[in-house]
Amino acid sequence: MDISRKKISNFTIKLQSQIKIPLWSIANEKMIYAAAVGETPEWGPRLRLLHRIMRIAYKIKISDFLIFSVGMYRTVSIWLVVKKKLFKSIKHMKYKRVFAGFGASSEDYLYDDYVKQSQDQSLRINWVTHEGLHELGCPSLMAILFVLVRNSFGYTTKLNYAIPEISCNAESFLTVCAFNIGSYAFYRSYWKMVKSYGVAEVTFLVVDIPCFASIDENLKTIYLQHGLMAFSILIPMLKTIEVLTVQEEDYLKRSLKNIKIVRKNKKAITDHSKNNILMILSLNVFQEERLSVCKPLLEWAVKNRFKIVVRPTKSVNEAELTILRNRLPNALLDDLTITLDKSFEKWRPKLVSAWTSTGLATALDYGILPISLYDPNIKEIWNNMIYPMRYKVLFWPRDKPIIDSSIQSEKTYYSQLETLRSYQDRYTD
Repeated sequence: MDISRKKISNFTIKLQSQIKIPLWSIANEKMIYAAAVGETPEWGPRLRLLHRIMRIAYKIKISDFLIFSVGMYRTVSIWLVVKKKLFKSIKHMKYKRVFAGFGASSEDYLYDDYVKQSQDQSLRINWVTHEGLHELGCPSLMAILFVLVRNSFGYTTKLNYAIPEISCNAESFLTVCAFNIGSYAFYRSYWKMVKSYGVAEVTFLVVDIPCFASIDENLKTIYLQHGLMAFSILIPMLKTIEVLTVQEEDYLKRSLKNIKIVRKNKKAITDHSKNNILMILSLNVFQEERLSVCKPLLEWAVKNRFKIVVRPTKSVNEAELTILRNRLPNALLDDLTITLDKSFEKWRPKLVSAWTSTGLATALDYGILPISLYDPNIKEIWNNMIYPMRYKVLFWPRDKPIIDSSIQSEKTYYSQLETLRSYQDRYTD
């Protein structure tokens, strides 16, 4: 493991292992990454404004009051959204399991598999939009405010006496707490309520504040990984983590104790009958920009007599599809009713290209040469991935000579695959 990646990993593990400050209150990937490498966090507009206000509040010793005020605004906002959709005729004992998504492109496939795993009735919610929560009811505002008050006041003092990695970044972590606490207070109360109705298990596709709240209410909490993980993600005491890659499985088993880490084995396409197909993933995201970036690759593929298969994200709309059909009239659009794994088995492509998609890691698992169209020099993207993608893909246009030779010789193609597959991070000095 290179120095930068090890630095981020070690910093996160120190935060993970301390017990004075609750993990939900300091959970922010960008903040943790920046603190680990000694940079200023790249806040979004809202967090940037909140951070400026927090700097003043911290100096005049009213940071706890600001945490409470911001938390009050956010938790009441969530409460109103759920309350408006609440129906008096709800049968609270209907569901035993909750599938907590956030609108990921692979979510439908994961939910279908989740439902098949048990005969118990499952409720699907979106914890970002709060869609579906009303099916189990809405906690009282007083219950939420009780959690908010209990976790707001006295927080600054605890933070100042925390480990140096936290206390030396006090203003930033106070900002993170103020931003997170509203969601935590609402979901802590929500999970307590649904637990009393008989819900026994919650599965999350991402480790975010509702996940921390579920664990703190002692619900069986599972993390079903949908995308590649970052070093700077804090992991609470989950029951099970279902990971996607061997590298993430290895790393998490080394860094986490008393959590069950499992990974589904993938069936690699081992024979030599791949087709001259270039599959491009997620082209509908930032569509105009990505169409421009991948134009030289598409022209190269046509020149080398490759067919083009475009697989948009599941959330693609008709307008985006129309643009893809018009701009790429000779390309084939993939069937989005089947999973990416099934699509690889169907098309048997020789090349798969994307930006930082999990599909690149899946392609390599399936014995397909992965090509990233992302800039290989952007440190934050590549250094913060547990899966060492920078070393396990080829980059266009940087590696065009390697790609050229790989499609001209089967021996070179499989030799290049083996080179990418064989790279492993070393977690010990």
